Amino acid sequence: MVDTPRPGEPFGRYRIVRRIGHGGMGTVYEAVQENLGRSVALKVLLPQFSDEADFRARFAREAHALAALDSPHAIQVYDHGEESGQLFIATQLIHGPDLQRLVAERGPMPMSMALHVVAQVASGLADAHSVGILHRDIKPSNVLLREGHSEAHAYLCDFGIARAEDDDHTVTGGVTGTVGYMAPERHQGAPASAQTDIYALGCLLWVLLSGQSPYAGNTGVQMALAHMHEPVPQLGGSSSVLTAVNAILARAMDKRPDRRYSSAIEMRRDLLKATEAATAGGAAAADTVLRPPVEGTELRSPVQIASVPASTTPRRRRSGALLAAAAVAVVALLGGVGVALAGTGDDESDGDRASGTAGANASGSSLPAGADEEEASGSETAAVEPPPESEPSPSSTPKPRSRKSSTPTPEPSESVTSTPSPAIETAPATTVGCWNGAEASSRQACGLPSGPAGLATVFPSMAGCAATTSTVAGKVEVYECGYGDFLIRYTRWAPGFDRYGYLDSNNGVDAAEWYAQGEFAGRQWTNFEGGDPQPYQWSATYRYYPYSVSVEGTSEDARQRGVAAVAVTAPSRIGLR
Repeated sequence: MVDTPRPGEPFGRYRIVRRIGHGGMGTVYEAVQENLGRSVALKVLLPQFSDEADFRARFAREAHALAALDSPHAIQVYDHGEESGQLFIATQLIHGPDLQRLVAERGPMPMSMALHVVAQVASGLADAHSVGILHRDIKPSNVLLREGHSEAHAYLCDFGIARAEDDDHTVTGGVTGTVGYMAPERHQGAPASAQTDIYALGCLLWVLLSGQSPYAGNTGVQMALAHMHEPVPQLGGSSSVLTAVNAILARAMDKRPDRRYSSAIEMRRDLLKATEAATAGGAAAADTVLRPPVEGTELRSPVQIASVPASTTPRRRRSGALLAAAAVAVVALLGGVGVALAGTGDDESDGDRASGTAGANASGSSLPAGADEEEASGSETAAVEPPPESEPSPSSTPKPRSRKSSTPTPEPSESVTSTPSPAIETAPATTVGCWNGAEASSRQACGLPSGPAGLATVFPSMAGCAATTSTVAGKVEVYECGYGDFLIRYTRWAPGFDRYGYLDSNNGVDAAEWYAQGEFAGRQWTNFEGGDPQPYQWSATYRYYPYSVSVEGTSEDARQRGVAAVAVTAPSRIGLR
């Protein structure tokens, strides 16, 4: 019997540090490649896979193909081989959350951030396609986000079921992927293609913007039927930015592959244009967060959902269509052979996700059960029955609201009965008091606070501080208060400026999480700046808002008193009076 590697033990040229996650294919560890001193994510497959000649050959082919992938937005493969009778693969180790966890914990992303992140994923996907690799399983849990040194750096990971385009060894009739993100033709048994990856990329964009999976269903069959027959989801609103985003969703998720983007690069161009439009539209556009209302909060504006009718499909007798669709959906859940490479698409996470390990859908997520967990990757059973920049809050699935779409309306396909999406009652109209004394329909409509009175609503301790100037280009407003042996500086940054990158480089230390009024707010740094008259320093910045605060003291005690003197507003209250 082959022993499972344990933390502290050697595994060939690697030393095991800790276990990250495990699943049906094997276990993922954080390890150190001792001859290079490099930290890696090391996946060790179960011993039985080493005994299968076809599997070993396929594993080696796919590892070689992935090693050829050189992209800043895709996890890099370093090494693969066999040790003590177990196949392994070593990949780049990323410390950061996956998007599924991020959305589950914080809610939908601000518009500009979601567009920016998906554009990066599109870049990584384009690089993969350029060397003949299809991902086949793009979903939120397979995208990691590193937040330590920039606003957001996305990595497409877990190419565990990716294969080269010219690979003729794929099992006939096998369908591999996650049901909630698979293109309609995949549910009907069609082979994977660049267009099926693009469809999944469109689904990913929808999830980041809305906090919900694109289609609901209590079983894989119901979800497959929805992907094949229900309209493409759309965001409510008539602004130019929303119109552009809806057009991206409609094209990426078109029912017909030939009407989708011809390449990931083409989709990336549209995403970048929409990002620029959101940024150029000012804080109100860039910081828009679309989500359902939350009971007991002042955020009462629900996500509005309209529809783009499905593309035309051949008409047939309804009963036959239903039976055929159900049959191919069950085949999708039963078939396919997946190789988990960079991560563990079927893994249970032991803690924070560090590389390609997939965790379960977090409790409280608005993603429906099964949306990211029902996989068609070698299951031996039938369909599983699963029971302004703004901060996250738990959300519910909204009640669909139709509107006319700017997207040309093709002839709708024959209707197919399927389980409707859960709905909630539309929240009653209400108003909130804004930071500038105005009344608005929502906190987002208040806009971002600015000027001394506005920043005093973000940092109540700032009242009375004097305005000063700064040579840092990204600083729009700076206010200082001196208290003898320490000073406090409050800053409003230009939208989109890399505050994290600047503060990381300026402080020269790793950031830690920062909380305001019990809510996750962003990052903080504590450091000693030798040679400075006030060398004991501390800085913190909001993650989704362009504000930061810093303290400089002549001693550690002075710094501590300065930090204690700082009063901050919870992220969920920024913009309100």
